[in-house]
Amino acid sequence: VTIPLGFYDKYPVSVSLIARHGGDRFLLDTLKAMYTILQEQADIAATSKSSKNVVSKEQSAEIAKEKSMNFSA
Repeated sequence: VTIPLGFYDKYPVSVSLIARHGGDRFLLDTLKAMYTILQEQADIAATSKSSKNVVSKEQSAEIAKEKSMNFSA
């Protein structure tokens, strides 16, 4: 499943999720749960470009990891 999230610096941004064979229901449920958060993060990234509080790639990866752990709990 590919999720379009908008644009960053005039370039399209999307996230792709895959699941193992037979994991379609899990994939769609996960997508449903994550879509709003992904969209919010894309909006934050798009607006923070001009902000002094720019998040590094490492910080962004940690944030995403923490959020994904919250979904599995």
